[in-house]
Amino acid sequence: GFTIRGFDIGIVNYSAHPTLIEKNTLENNSWGNYVHSPNQALSHNIIVENILGGLYSGSTSYDDVFVGNTFRDNGTRQHESSYGDFAGDCVNNSLIESNIFLPSQADRDYIIRGINLYRNSGERNRIRTELPHNDIIRNNSFDGYTIAIQIGARMGRKVHYDLSGEDRDYAFYNTVEHNLIKNTEVGI
Repeated sequence: GFTIRGFDIGIVNYSAHPTLIEKNTLENNSWGNYVHSPNQALSHNIIVENILGGLYSGSTSYDDVFVGNTFRDNGTRQHESSYGDFAGDCVNNSLIESNIFLPSQADRDYIIRGINLYRNSGERNRIRTELPHNDIIRNNSFDGYTIAIQIGARMGRKVHYDLSGEDRDYAFYNTVEHNLIKNTEVGI
């Protein structure tokens, strides 16, 4: 039941042990939550107004559960189109279920992104071989978004940055089902 506000990253988790992060408010940080390990659960948190993004699930994240969280107005800096409320950078075998993505309360227009799944183009001079796969995105609700769910969010972007030289993004065998998407420009 903590409120975590004003940090570079609200909660960072590199734990090798299963962890439950529950019923917290993560607001006005650069990132709300940064997950880089397996078997993590984020449940019933309020994740709002984080500058770069609400939740980042990185390349070593798998078998994670993200259930019942509320997101709004994350990724307002707008420098990276793969970021937003939920950035799934190579996340796999994870459940993203029953989360609420609320309409913006910002007093300016900006691109509002819900869930983004992508393969990172490569950084620190190494090619990222992992890709988002076997994820289930189910029973979430989106209202007032520019893009609700984007799979392969880095396709065709940053050619100079893609160490593979392919300029492609991959995301295989993900399931998107029973989501409520309304007042949104692009659903999936």
